[in-house]
Amino acid sequence: MTFEQYVPLAMRTANPDTPLISAHNYILGLFGEGGELTDVVKKVIYHGHSLDQALKSDPDTTLREKIKIEGGDSFWYIAVCAHQVGGVKAVSDYLKDDTCFDIDPEMSCIAYVRNLSEFAACVQHLPGVSSGFLAAMAVCVEQILKWAGVPLEEALSYNIEKLRKRYPLKFSSEDSLNRVV
Repeated sequence: MTFEQYVPLAMRTANPDTPLISAHNYILGLFGEGGELTDVVKKVIYHGHSLDQALKSDPDTTLREKIKIEGGDSFWYIAVCAHQVGGVKAVSDYLKDDTCFDIDPEMSCIAYVRNLSEFAACVQHLPGVSSGFLAAMAVCVEQILKWAGVPLEEALSYNIEKLRKRYPLKFSSEDSLNRVV
């Protein structure tokens, strides 16, 4: 599944709030999911955890799987934001660009946070400019997935399947409150 194929599937579960409220919702989501993703990287790099180590809270899930889950969740917010600011092509082009250099997971985390801060600062006033920051965040998440040995397509597909179970028809507050997965 490519990013361009992923976006319409992700949009099926977007909360249909007004654009201003949605933008704030999605920015907070990007910070939250990015925090969860970068926390796993931190545990592996600095705390001596293994990517194949099981989570204490869920022994059936490894840190590698957690990266796949959080990477997919991060991409959901990137996709919805890119759709909202007209930046789907920019993000997709960045992800297809084979000349993007490989950066280590630590630098990917730092770059993700930096680009997210820039995106949050300009999205309300310069939506066209903000798509470049989203594209850079997408590449950072993709680099973290690569480092963990998780193909981007796998993370995107997993995310869509999870959301199909959670929101069988479309987003609803009721389904959000009564999560199945």
